[in-house]
Amino acid sequence: MFHIVFALKAVANYSIVQCYHELSQRIGLILRHEEKRLGYLSEQTKCLISAMDEFYHLPEDQQEHLFSLAVKKSQLAKDIQTIYHNICSRGEIRLYMNKWIELSFCLPHKIHRLNFPNSSAEPETIFQCLESLRPYHTLLFLVNENELLESLSTDASPALRRLIRQSSPLKSLRTLAVDTDLSLMQVFQLTGHLLYWGKVTVIYPICESNIYVLSTNLPTPVPQLLQAKFAETFEGENLIDRLSSFSLPSRLQVPPPLSL
Repeated sequence: MFHIVFALKAVANYSIVQCYHELSQRIGLILRHEEKRLGYLSEQTKCLISAMDEFYHLPEDQQEHLFSLAVKKSQLAKDIQTIYHNICSRGEIRLYMNKWIELSFCLPHKIHRLNFPNSSAEPETIFQCLESLRPYHTLLFLVNENELLESLSTDASPALRRLIRQSSPLKSLRTLAVDTDLSLMQVFQLTGHLLYWGKVTVIYPICESNIYVLSTNLPTPVPQLLQAKFAETFEGENLIDRLSSFSLPSRLQVPPPLSL
């Protein structure tokens, strides 16, 4: 018998509590599987007890923090520490517990808050967005597509890989379904997965007839790192000059066909 506990603030929303409950269940299932497979939890318990005994027998001037000693002695303690730090800093976990079973999990509200600091999206809000997807929407990636493909597990869905490779802010989800040879429902499901994990946001396809203007949430001054990345991606272009062209509502000024 063992327990996995996350201490949350009493005012935490029910949907957030449910997210941590799901994470606890996943960790519990992994530990139970590994205990049956090779007695992993029993072995790690002995390591932790040994670390406690060693800690209390050391002279006071040589004692380090008990948690630090536990991390050195126990792979389970090290994994738990990684889970805690990743949840706090990134809201996302990708690791192999006991170097064998993958734990893949995210707190959607935390990931979206990191992507959009000026917005507050609770899990239930994200679920509502998933239900509002329409065939005329499209994907705008918030991460580099090639890096995302490289980060996927080896057993990731081939359909997901095709969707990422074929995606373009110029293509609607209906067009993507045709290009990837997937049903529209499959495209919706994969889009929902990417949206939940904070890898994309949903927009209307970019076209010449739309009106575009700078967001009021644009940071000023524009960070130098962002300007450098833009110049590296689009050689010979200046981000500030491009942004200034949308200081007032305007259409895209490109010759047909749209050449973004």
